[in-house]
Amino acid sequence: MSEINSTQEYYSEIKFLVDCIQEELNEYPESELTEIVWETVDSSQMIIYNTYHLDILQYSRNDPQEWKHLVGENGGYRAVIQAMAFDVLRSDVWEEINKRDIDY
Repeated sequence: MSEINSTQEYYSEIKFLVDCIQEELNEYPESELTEIVWETVDSSQMIIYNTYHLDILQYSRNDPQEWKHLVGENGGYRAVIQAMAFDVLRSDVWEEINKRDIDY
């Protein structure tokens, strides 16, 4: 396991994943492509090992779609990390408020 240090390295990994997907489709032609893509991405070392998560966000040409409602159309990977940190921090604050039984 090593970090990804460039866009070229990142897309080399992407090509490898797509090669795996193609092999799976060749072996099981009746399978759904969307399911194979999901399973391949979900089981890839870039998702399993969190050391890759920032690399993915940094080197990808795509922006995360599920966070657009939090960061806006121009939000890059740093805004996504900030949005996630905000959400977690907010949850922690509410947890402490509830522990202290503060009326609201």
